[in-house]
Amino acid sequence: MILDNIEAILQAGERAGEYRPGYEEYGEMLRLVGETAHQSSFILTSREKPAELATFEGRELGVRSLHLSGSKEASLALIQASGLVGSEEQQQELGIRYGCNPLALKIVATSIQELFNGEIGEFLEQDTAVFNGIQRLLDQQFNRLSPLEKTIMYWLAINREWTKISELAADIVPSVSKPKLLEALESLRWRSLIEKQSGSYTQQPVVMEYITERLIEQITREIAQTSSPLPPCPSPLAKGGKGGSSLPLFHSHPLLKTTVKDFVRETQVRLILQPTLDRLLGIFGHPKGIKNCLAQILEMLRGNCPSETAYVGGNIVNLLCQLQVDLSGYDFSHLTVWQAYLQEATLHEVNFAYSDLAKSVFTQNFGSILSVTFSPDGKLLAAGDSKGEIRLWRVADGQQLLTCEGHTDWVWSVAFSPDGNMLASGSVDRTVKLWDISSGQCLHTFTGHTNWVHSVAFSADGKMLASGSDDSLVKLWDIRNGQCLHTFKGHANWDWSVAFSGDGKMLASGSDDSSVKLWNIRTGQCLHTFKGHNNRVCSVAFSADGKMLASGSDDSSVKLWDIGSGQCLHTFKGHTNWVWSVVFSGDGKMLASGSDDSSVKLWDITSGQCLHTFKGHANWVRSVAFSADGKMLASGSDDSSVKLWDI
Repeated sequence: MILDNIEAILQAGERAGEYRPGYEEYGEMLRLVGETAHQSSFILTSREKPAELATFEGRELGVRSLHLSGSKEASLALIQASGLVGSEEQQQELGIRYGCNPLALKIVATSIQELFNGEIGEFLEQDTAVFNGIQRLLDQQFNRLSPLEKTIMYWLAINREWTKISELAADIVPSVSKPKLLEALESLRWRSLIEKQSGSYTQQPVVMEYITERLIEQITREIAQTSSPLPPCPSPLAKGGKGGSSLPLFHSHPLLKTTVKDFVRETQVRLILQPTLDRLLGIFGHPKGIKNCLAQILEMLRGNCPSETAYVGGNIVNLLCQLQVDLSGYDFSHLTVWQAYLQEATLHEVNFAYSDLAKSVFTQNFGSILSVTFSPDGKLLAAGDSKGEIRLWRVADGQQLLTCEGHTDWVWSVAFSPDGNMLASGSVDRTVKLWDISSGQCLHTFTGHTNWVHSVAFSADGKMLASGSDDSLVKLWDIRNGQCLHTFKGHANWDWSVAFSGDGKMLASGSDDSSVKLWNIRTGQCLHTFKGHNNRVCSVAFSADGKMLASGSDDSSVKLWDIGSGQCLHTFKGHTNWVWSVVFSGDGKMLASGSDDSSVKLWDITSGQCLHTFKGHANWVRSVAFSADGKMLASGSDDSSVKLWDI
């Protein structure tokens, strides 16, 4: 027996899998089929799982459930059978955009035939996935959701990447209990609306586009219809009516988040914040109308319950900043201003007295960022700048933890100890310093260089520290007592970079004399001199297996060397200016480089091809660093910013 589309007899509401009035006996039938021994095959298909299945299913039991994900092969066959025209790449992109879902592809195939004469490429150029039949299908599913389920769907669309349960719990206001949150997530999975991976959740692209559009449309309507005082103490999950807020989504959801990676925030601006402004501009006809409306909302907030304004204060700030409104004289006192991004805002005489500014980011007075590095566990990021300061951030939320102050000039290099408990720094003030990252205190100052210290590096066992200086010397220090164990002499000019091999037996150095030297740590002997660059070598890095060495130079190239033979294996060309920094990924398959051309490039070690060029800095990129898991890349620039890139 086959029951197809059983979701038709399930009702919308707080819980997934419950029956519409008059259809409850289907549940009794499913219970009997699940409990009774028989030789029949009973098959259900549904976009939503009936509650009885969760009780009786299991690997060793007679009831099983299979979550059908899209099939690339089936989607390609369906697209071709529909008579659509396009290259193999276009067909694959179409399938991926709709999660390779057969029903969605059948619906959109009809529209492509009618609107674009079957040309897939012309449809893809429209850059929209949700319309007509797809819209109606998703409307039906969304309208079945409980208020909490809708809230979760909005948050996943805002976050735009895999989101952990703990992050959802921290985001949602008012807060919900962990059992209710888990129940709602399970319900959304039963309704086939979210994807799960290792305890994190997201949405298929077409679903995310649909939810984003609903969010923008609803918030735009809320703002435009605000013409009377807000009722007291708005509730984001209010169902409406006289007791609910006239701005439920504007209160309970941010248009962008400051606690995400740069590329995610920039995507939120492009796909949520700016489209909301565009819709408002279409309604009000002039930026001044939007400005006046937002000012009115601010006054109404202050007159009601300003301590419970959730995200609305931050949303107003972000909309005004995106509108390029001068905030001078604005009064946000006593209000909750969460997730406000103010790094590029002028805040002259802006009143934030007694405001709750949790998760808001202000302009940080950095100098040029000269060096960046991740902690070994990838949880912390450190940067040294031209003001002589070292800053330490928590990667997860971008929160600055401490500032190490003690150098009197530029900090050219920072490096974490292998255990992650200490940080070393080299400065133009000719010193090397060792810092305790828990307190920010300077544990030791190593003196001995007679010119700028450009580079520092820890040995793999954490017992030694190497430094390279403009005095043309490389020094090896004992971490325990600060003694100089050895001084390596051989370069004819400034030493710009030093790096230890993974086994701690060799040290590499790059110099202004255009060469790279390889040193024996124990004897101090120069094992090899790599020549091939025609300008200074600013950066050197060992691969994890110790078999290769990379170097970046002012000749705009990156070279890859074989340690054993000294041969240049490959020259990576693509930068149009000096290469300041090179670093290997942990698996040794990729190489990243930062350049004076303001870009960061990612290279394939085997082929030598440029996999990606990251653009966004407004000035020289001085330093790049991979996270331990290889999923993120950090870059520091003369534009006084540190950016995190998703690999």
